[in-house]
Amino acid sequence: MRASWEDVRSNSGWLIGNGKNINFWSDSWNGSNVLDTLNATEGSHPFAKDKAATYIQNRQWQLPNAIQIMFPTLANLLSNVHLSMLEKDDLFIWTPAADGILTLKAAYDFKSCNYNDFDWGKLIWNAHIPASQSLVFWRLLHNKVPTDDNLIIRGIQIPSISRIWKFLSSIMSHNFSSVTDVWTAYKKLNSDQSKLVLLDASISIVNTIWKARNLSRFEDKNITWTSVLNLVKVEVAFTGNTTPKIGSNSVLDFQLLKSFNIKLNPPKAFIVKEFLWHPPVLH
Repeated sequence: MRASWEDVRSNSGWLIGNGKNINFWSDSWNGSNVLDTLNATEGSHPFAKDKAATYIQNRQWQLPNAIQIMFPTLANLLSNVHLSMLEKDDLFIWTPAADGILTLKAAYDFKSCNYNDFDWGKLIWNAHIPASQSLVFWRLLHNKVPTDDNLIIRGIQIPSISRIWKFLSSIMSHNFSSVTDVWTAYKKLNSDQSKLVLLDASISIVNTIWKARNLSRFEDKNITWTSVLNLVKVEVAFTGNTTPKIGSNSVLDFQLLKSFNIKLNPPKAFIVKEFLWHPPVLH
């Protein structure tokens, strides 16, 4: 709650009614508080604790002469604030919401808008790809994988590892910056089969590197870079050859499938039906 207090303070305010609950100078009731608008400091004058109701008489603003002399522009500022003719209580509102009410949904929408919305976020959850692998990829994209860099940031000291796995760990730590390039290539593909192969290859690369890194660190089993690539190719080839998704006659799609030794699932041939047309009989 303390970490979000600044968000709450800057996105909430008062809807003025009778002014009995609003500090005229320090509370936000006109888009910002009066002190900020006048570039004044709190406690610089003897009226700092006055309620807004102190300056309201007969549903109109009434400023003492001393305040008008001290802040000549304040009267002009208040002329733009119209008071209700009815006796109403002050209402504390959540400004991002249209109705001013802070609900659980409004809080979720506010917090979620601060995160990046990935176009490919839902694509990684695929029936043809194990959910455990998609989960590792999803955690990587959101920088939630316990890589060496993330552990050091959290104050956890770890022993040094070989140079190759330091390099691979740095790839994992940089949130897989080439995902944008992968997404661009994904949109250029024409068939569902090729898109699945590219998606599975991206996820498999991350998972295989992560597994090899853990084997090297925790079980002292070193896996060569060539073995990592072969494991990726085998897994992607299995997915591409067993999927019922249809390919296309695109050269780009064909080159991608060929690089993983995947057979193309040809699209269904068009069924040509012959029919005879006779002109209608006119009576």
